[in-house]
Amino acid sequence: MNKSIHRALSLAFVCLPLIISACTSPYASSGAGWPVAEPTYPALAFPAAPTTLCRDATQLRLHPVVEGTTPLEIPATWQLSTAGDTTPLAGGQWIPGQLDLFIAFPKGSPMAPGDYTLILTAGETTLGSHSFTILDTEAQLTGLELYLTPDGPAVEALEKETPVFYLHYTYSAACPGTPLWVTVSQEELPLCSQHLSLLEDHGEGVVACYQQEGTSWERGEYTARLTITGSDPVTFPIRIGPEPQSPTCEPLFVAAGVTPDGSPTALQTRFQWYTQALYSGTQCRDLSPDLGWEISWQRSGSEVRHYRGAWQGDAEGTLWDSLTVTETTRFLTAGTYSVTLTLEGQKPLTTTFAIIPYTPPAETPESVEQ
Repeated sequence: MNKSIHRALSLAFVCLPLIISACTSPYASSGAGWPVAEPTYPALAFPAAPTTLCRDATQLRLHPVVEGTTPLEIPATWQLSTAGDTTPLAGGQWIPGQLDLFIAFPKGSPMAPGDYTLILTAGETTLGSHSFTILDTEAQLTGLELYLTPDGPAVEALEKETPVFYLHYTYSAACPGTPLWVTVSQEELPLCSQHLSLLEDHGEGVVACYQQEGTSWERGEYTARLTITGSDPVTFPIRIGPEPQSPTCEPLFVAAGVTPDGSPTALQTRFQWYTQALYSGTQCRDLSPDLGWEISWQRSGSEVRHYRGAWQGDAEGTLWDSLTVTETTRFLTAGTYSVTLTLEGQKPLTTTFAIIPYTPPAETPESVEQ
């Protein structure tokens, strides 16, 4: 009997502290069991995350970084939705061991322009969020300049022949990886072609323009054409050498002869019936090499000669042509003539002249008796 009482008292002394501790614990509950505290999760940051995406984007790639020292040991759930709307457009999981979080847009297609929000959660805890905007504008070139060296500065034209020049461009609203084509042509003949990729949604770049086999770019006018996929081409004029001046010419002359340097001699508007050759032309300044010109001779409205040529000489000189007899004629045909000389890009120059017809001498009594 005494042993039983002693054992009961021993058990009471052992259990009583445990009962008191349980009653005073903050987790004590009357009939509801033992509640589980919400785990502590770290926050997530998204360094260098894009805040704007191009209109044709079909995905978003982020690089989540755990902030602080507490590790994230469970997968996080992500949800994509329109800003201000909790209805999910897409969702999935991100495992902490993965470096990148890849968000594929619904059906792999571009979304409507506007604002969107991506939220990552673990349980009821929001780990982080990122907001971005899909632009409503197409990719476009926003600036184009001509450089003589890769670092600039910009120039309006190149003063002399060069083996290479550079085009500096700026762009916006592009999807990373968007192709850019660059072509430099002269009179529709491509001389330099480059294919590049735009690495960011906006930025700048420099492209070098060479010709094949190291041929220098000669003096002249060229056209650069830059095309971004999905946008209209942009053209840019390039000039190498001094800016061409518009020719200045004297009135058209008609003469019986010209000197070796092209100066007219015996200027007239009426010529004798026995004329065998006539010369017509104009003295000009600021002539450019290969400048096209043509001249037309007409008698009584019908063309009797036409000549077309290209100027080969100094910036100042005389453009002239001649009308001569043929193998079957001894003299130029009498009549009223007009001459029209036209320089490329200039207004025509016109003049008129006449060749007097032959008039036999009048008969006299003396000539009749003879």
